[in-house]
Amino acid sequence: MKKTTVLTGIAALAMVFGFTACAEVSQSDINAAVDSANGDTSRIYFPEKGIVCDRENGFCADREGVSLSYTKEELGQAAQDKLMGYPNLITSTFTLSNGVYCDTHVARCFNNRWKEKVDTFYTQKLF
Repeated sequence: MKKTTVLTGIAALAMVFGFTACAEVSQSDINAAVDSANGDTSRIYFPEKGIVCDRENGFCADREGVSLSYTKEELGQAAQDKLMGYPNLITSTFTLSNGVYCDTHVARCFNNRWKEKVDTFYTQKLF
């Protein structure tokens, strides 16, 4: 049974038994819960191979580093303007909102900025 079916069933049962707080669950809430259970919080996403975007931190990057053009395309002009406001922005290394640190000089992403362990998922998606 798919996770969405289970969550939808739970919401339906809650409505039948009069749990009104649970009756307010929308399909988007269910989808967010399923994404979260699958490890995708939707704040970090990959619009295409080799590009990662982080809604929470307000940037997109490719194998070259933080990209103003992808940031504008995916997150809008305001996000690009905010990045351009950092006078000493280093674009070749960046940390995503989940703590994953990527270094384009070595073409790897790590579980943290101290490079304790290579994060193979993000490394494969980005590089």
